[in-house]
Amino acid sequence: MIEIGLLGLGTVGSGVYEIIHQRRNYLQELLGYKIHISKVLVKNLYIKRNVDINRSILTDNAMEILRDKDIKIIVEAIGGTTDAYDYITEALRRGKHVVTANKAVVCKYFKEFIELAKKNNCAFLFEASVAGGIPIIKELMQNISQLNDISNIKGILNGTTNYILTKMFDNGLNYEEALKSAQELGFAEEDPTDDVEGVDIARKLCILSTIASKNIILLKNIKRSGITKIIPRDIELIKSLEHKIKFIGSFNMNRNNQYYGVVEPVLVKKDSIYYGVNEANNVVSIKGSNVGEIQLLGQGAGKKPTANAVVSDIINVIKGIYYNYDFDFEDNAKVTNIDFYKNKYYFRAITNDINDINIIKEQVKIGNIIDKIVDEKKSFSFITKRTSLNVIKDIAIDIQNYSNGIWYARIEK
Repeated sequence: MIEIGLLGLGTVGSGVYEIIHQRRNYLQELLGYKIHISKVLVKNLYIKRNVDINRSILTDNAMEILRDKDIKIIVEAIGGTTDAYDYITEALRRGKHVVTANKAVVCKYFKEFIELAKKNNCAFLFEASVAGGIPIIKELMQNISQLNDISNIKGILNGTTNYILTKMFDNGLNYEEALKSAQELGFAEEDPTDDVEGVDIARKLCILSTIASKNIILLKNIKRSGITKIIPRDIELIKSLEHKIKFIGSFNMNRNNQYYGVVEPVLVKKDSIYYGVNEANNVVSIKGSNVGEIQLLGQGAGKKPTANAVVSDIINVIKGIYYNYDFDFEDNAKVTNIDFYKNKYYFRAITNDINDINIIKEQVKIGNIIDKIVDEKKSFSFITKRTSLNVIKDIAIDIQNYSNGIWYARIEK
């Protein structure tokens, strides 16, 4: 029998428990062992739960699980970084295999966990921490990064925000309405900040880019801009341009070991691979020196896809086919400033005063960056020529006193 300790019985934890319980006969046949979740850590032993579970296996004492010599695999599903860090390090020091879906703790302590797992001859697996049900970590770690110099990782990496943007474009909801819908379906947390401000995507991008580049890529070096400032007028205008807004994370590294990482809303055309990726789906594109471009698509949010990825990691641990990073992390990559890279942008400045629109228009024309005006009635909105982000930022500062709402986004080439 393989005994598992489950830390947390929330969305992910309950999903893991349900899959293992419902598929227990199949898993025993597949692996040759009976798989049993013997103890589960919860905050409150007495509240009513939405999962059918024997209360006798519940505990509010993490050490009861971590010190149990019969438990060989720990599944961390509590989220956050403080307690999760303590429990993961304690488990690894005791030689227990650890599986987690917690991108926040993986991003912050990636190198430490990997080295601790190596030292104690156990696995540290985290497939579920990036892109939900898409098996991107294993593919990147075991195959692509070993045979390729990877120049670009790019994708829609957050199912919550992709769902929100889909509802705004396809159903005419404003941001607040779309967010509420995502929360009702369990895609978005009560506090959605990490999702809508790009922190979640940035963490995932850090994990992927660290594996790809074999350098520790820090969260602070990933630039971010969120989606909260998008208004219905933007949707109308961008639809008229036959584009969509997608919230995209991108990591680029050149041959001189210079890189940049960015999370931003981007206008994409109909022929883009991102245009048709809707609802809670994710897509990841990886460019390698030998493999060319690989694209992986799947559901990126929700209980079942994430729990499925966790259980897949558990199976790999039991089969002994996990992969413990047989390379040393370097520390010679240099961050480059993307503000000087030239792109086309959509730029919107909204105001209720026609006189202010005229002032904004004249102020912007001084910079000679307008390629096409798309609205000068309800707002002053335009497409720029190819220009750098620092120029866009300067213009936004120059006109801020005449507008009650400025937003801009890069247009995909």
